[in-house]
Amino acid sequence: MKKYLYLSLPVITLTIFIIWTILVKTVDLTYIPDVGYLGLSHFNATVNNFVINFKPGLCHKLSNVLLYLSFASVLPFAIMGLVQLIKGKSLKAVNPVLWIMLLAYVLTVFFYFFFEIVKINYTPDSKAGALKVSYPSSHVLLTLSLLGIGAFGYLKLTKLSNKINILVLAGVGLYMALAVVTRLLSGHHWFSDIIGGLLLAAFVVIAIFTLPNLIKKEENKTE
Repeated sequence: MKKYLYLSLPVITLTIFIIWTILVKTVDLTYIPDVGYLGLSHFNATVNNFVINFKPGLCHKLSNVLLYLSFASVLPFAIMGLVQLIKGKSLKAVNPVLWIMLLAYVLTVFFYFFFEIVKINYTPDSKAGALKVSYPSSHVLLTLSLLGIGAFGYLKLTKLSNKINILVLAGVGLYMALAVVTRLLSGHHWFSDIIGGLLLAAFVVIAIFTLPNLIKKEENKTE
């Protein structure tokens, strides 16, 4: 029973993302000259009008900094895996947790490039001849996925007290929230793009946290 619960969580999240994407492509379409149709247009326009009252330029720079810093979360685990591989002289010497993390990183990169090819809509500041893909928000997708994967690795590979773990996870949560808010206020995305990026990142993070439980269940069944 627990196996189906573990499996259902990422499936439900991915399903919600797919439904949201369909809504973005089909509901309340408005044609924007030289750019194309924008879904959920009134919802997006209302939020966008609210966003321009802030400082989009500053928020854009801050969201970029948060994205670049999130890549640093990959480095310690990459070094750990490389050291284990060199010392053990075998792929089997690398901790399975690191392989699961690598799979999640690859999945994140796949989603990034997939939506560069499959264009859903374009940014609010797009112009004819200079269209910029905006769905889902790549900043939100990458920042949240990398931090979520890093949090998974931290919890699985360290043995610190629960109090420290709670503080670390709280810090990660605040970082994620700041990344989402600054990207929204940057004015470079429609709100539907931000939600899309959040849902897709949630799928990656939930999947990586549930995968070890599924693998463990299968191993127990085999034994």
